[in-house]
Amino acid sequence: MKKILIIYSKTGGGHLSLAQALEDGLNHYFPSQFETHLIDPFPKIYASSYKTVGANFQEFWGKNFYLTNRPELAKVMHNLNDVVVNRKLVKIIKKEKPDAVLTTHFFASLEIEKALKKAGSKAKIIVAIADPFTPHAVWFTYKNADLYLSPTKEVTGLMVENGIEKEKIVTTGWLVRRDFRENCDEVDQKTLRKILGLDEAKFTIFLGGSGSGGGKIYELAKLLSRNQQIIAGSQIIILCGNHRQLMNRLMKLAEAHPGLLHLLPYVTNVRELMAASDVVIGKAGPNILFESIFMLKPFLATGCLPGQEDGNLEFIKRENLGWVMEEPAEAVELLTKLSTSNSASTLNPLIQLIIPNLKKIRGQNLDGAKNASSAISKLLQ
Repeated sequence: MKKILIIYSKTGGGHLSLAQALEDGLNHYFPSQFETHLIDPFPKIYASSYKTVGANFQEFWGKNFYLTNRPELAKVMHNLNDVVVNRKLVKIIKKEKPDAVLTTHFFASLEIEKALKKAGSKAKIIVAIADPFTPHAVWFTYKNADLYLSPTKEVTGLMVENGIEKEKIVTTGWLVRRDFRENCDEVDQKTLRKILGLDEAKFTIFLGGSGSGGGKIYELAKLLSRNQQIIAGSQIIILCGNHRQLMNRLMKLAEAHPGLLHLLPYVTNVRELMAASDVVIGKAGPNILFESIFMLKPFLATGCLPGQEDGNLEFIKRENLGWVMEEPAEAVELLTKLSTSNSASTLNPLIQLIIPNLKKIRGQNLDGAKNASSAISKLLQ
């Protein structure tokens, strides 16, 4: 049995979701062939800084992205990061003795090679790119991995342009966890809503941004709770993640409108919550976006992290997978329209138009986990 260390970071749920999808795929398609371990080797300050800057200083985030999005600066960033994580990586590698190290984070590629050499390990290095359209140059600094897993043809093209050998790249499609891949169309929405304590007939909105509660959630909830049509005919599932302050603020709104806002902290049943909903709203992070696609739910993007997620907004527009409305008032106006002609038996015509596009993109990415797992298995045989 081959041992694989899967490196992720708590700096956003995307890295963990991708790591889980990879682990799930390996165990599902190649049972008993791999022993996998998910490891976060990064200091806690990385996650807290990401949460603070990503939620409150997006303009700064965007400027920093474009300023550093150059090969020479990207390499400097890797070298500085290596000083921070090298000792821990070496310790982990010596203890675990892996056959391969699979990274889902841009700050664990060049760093892994240095740690492997220091630990005297000959483990293979696999890099899984976690941004589907506009990745930062730090993803392309390290060019000596044994295998690169690219989520899209756009990223594959960028990798080749940046000097990564095409023979080392496998374009997999976007990876989602197994529960999103299987039996997505067999969910009875009415029954599921009843189980979740929701009204079976009301227009249902899924509102979530990230594990840190980002995505203009409070602003949208406040406006929606003032809209008489939404109050009368809709219900809103809100994921607050681990953002306690956001939860406390929303509780005051929920108390004033019983049955309208259904507040949840960090949960593990996102699939069921999406299945129970008619539309998904949030910051256009790649995981929530593709999970909504797999569940055939139109996505209303309220924004994104400038730079690295800009391509996600363009993807939504180009493929007509939903809507991009960064002003909360515009989003509420659209949701009012969507809820108007929606009933327990008939979807709003605007939503019906989008379903075929969602099915097309889902079909193109349905084998993502299988393709990735097969490429890894082939490498390690």
